[in-house]
Amino acid sequence: NIKYYYTFLDQLSKKPWLSRVENSSIPLLKTKEHQERFFITPNIWWVIGSDNIYNEATKSANLKLSKNALIFAEEHPDLSRRIDGLPDAKIVLNHKTDLDLAASFIDPLNLIFPAKNLNIEPDKSGWWKRDAADLISWRFFLQDKYKIDNQDFDLGGGWAVGEGERQFTIYNLQFTEEKILLARVMESSRSGALKFYQGGQELGGITTKSIGNANVRWFEVGKLNSDNKLIIASEGDINVVNALAIVNEAEWIRLKDKAEEYKVKGKIFDFNEKNIQELTVNMTYQQVNPTKYRIYIEGLTRPTFLVFSQTFDSNWKLNGKSSFPVYSLLNGFYIGKNGQYNLEFEPQKYVSIGLIISAITLLVSLVLLLV
Repeated sequence: NIKYYYTFLDQLSKKPWLSRVENSSIPLLKTKEHQERFFITPNIWWVIGSDNIYNEATKSANLKLSKNALIFAEEHPDLSRRIDGLPDAKIVLNHKTDLDLAASFIDPLNLIFPAKNLNIEPDKSGWWKRDAADLISWRFFLQDKYKIDNQDFDLGGGWAVGEGERQFTIYNLQFTEEKILLARVMESSRSGALKFYQGGQELGGITTKSIGNANVRWFEVGKLNSDNKLIIASEGDINVVNALAIVNEAEWIRLKDKAEEYKVKGKIFDFNEKNIQELTVNMTYQQVNPTKYRIYIEGLTRPTFLVFSQTFDSNWKLNGKSSFPVYSLLNGFYIGKNGQYNLEFEPQKYVSIGLIISAITLLVSLVLLLV
């Protein structure tokens, strides 16, 4: 609609962060500020929780993303085990608890995702699943049918969904007597309860009824009483199970102690202006080729993050070290000193070797033809 087009264009033109480009043959807007291909973020945030924390980043210039690198620990199941490589990161519990922090350290091998055994449509148990790739349709379903919303990450394992009173049976070789069972489930105003059974005995239950928007959290269910199958029974309009975890009691105590240690050492912060630090660093870079850069750092007084504005790929290595996924999509590298850094896309070296071999093969073939 042409009328709406110009109305929307006028609205965009009045945004303080945009301006119209004069003497353009078509309506053209440009941002007043932008980040270079490489930039330094003075603050590193280790987020336990969803990316709705971006809403806070819009409330202050000090909270803008160019100053704050956000790493979402619950985006990938093995990411939290890398937190020890970021001693200066501030941990923020975004609507999460100390238990969620402790559970984030669980070895991914000890995680079970019930959605892996379900289909998009309900099976005979009545349970069904949605995957991370279905985020838009999943949120629409929650908003449209149940008037709730949720933006939590699913650890890459999807959501197992039970509507009404349903029972879901899980068979897994990891079920071992005396091990601790934990569950990552959704609380909401339309949920009710989840109960876990093994061998006809109830291991424990979780009240999933809550006030306000839906929130996904870890809960400690209890000890397994055998190696048998596990039955999950649901009560309420909708219950969602993301993951189960099976851990030894001694290991679970160690992980809770680790979370408590971070708390005692003052590593847990609120994401607000009071906890923002400033840092001025001189940085220049040189592009050697599309897969190699040299970065020069001067004036660095404390460790921080170097962000490379290209789609996240763990094959990008800074002085041989892999990146962290910053803002879920860019490459972030922890740097602690001044000097020259070399950034390379590691697979390129194999391409170069292949080209050298091909060139030698061609040269030898030509020599043999001419002799």
